[in-house]
Amino acid sequence: MLWLRHLRNWLLADYDRRRRKIDIEILWPAILHRAPNIVLARDAFLLHCLTDPAWKSVELPEIYAVVESLS
Repeated sequence: MLWLRHLRNWLLADYDRRRRKIDIEILWPAILHRAPNIVLARDAFLLHCLTDPAWKSVELPEIYAVVESLS
């Protein structure tokens, strides 16, 4: 049954990776379009990343790097 636990963990990790990719591809442009400037857009996206369960497995420095790379 250990393999079943590994499979479940892999599936959940893959699901979270896909959700993070969707956040960057769909949510980020929507936030950027509605925000008055890029600083506020990045702050809003950072807040989302810090509170969304899909981003919980990503360490803070990596989240900050992802948000800073968005334009």
